[in-house]
Amino acid sequence: MPSTRTSCKEPDQKILLNLIEALVSKVAKGPSEPRQLTPQQLREIRDRVRIGEDKHAVAHYYGVDVAVIRQLAS
Repeated sequence: MPSTRTSCKEPDQKILLNLIEALVSKVAKGPSEPRQLTPQQLREIRDRVRIGEDKHAVAHYYGVDVAVIRQLAS
């Protein structure tokens, strides 16, 4: 008597393989181009950090690494 479990796994395997292929294609591209901040954004970042806003939140808002914010704040 054939097991129904093997037939149930096939669609899941196809979905997983498609997901893996999509993820590999994203990772294979490597990091995106560095973001260039405008002079206005640089002033805003310095001001936001100066008044005590969380550096991680500021970094997320501008789409940069928190190291960039730390460097600008020093």
